[in-house]
Amino acid sequence: MIAVRRLRYRERTRAYAERRTAEGKTKTEIIRCLKRYIAREIYHALAADLPPAPGSPRRSDPIISITRGAGPIGRTITTT
Repeated sequence: MIAVRRLRYRERTRAYAERRTAEGKTKTEIIRCLKRYIAREIYHALAADLPPAPGSPRRSDPIISITRGAGPIGRTITTT
């Protein structure tokens, strides 16, 4: 419903639909693309408003994944 409403009232959305129609897309395909676009807009708007969770890395921190094989990590101390 949101996509159809935006097609009627928002100039930017109408221009998008005209471009897609010129590419040969059907109205159903255009509405499907609009739904995905709207979902991305909403997700980014919500994510921008949320404070970071406690203990989560800051956005500027790189995400590091540590994987290991079947062997132990670190040193194994054996005594004789």
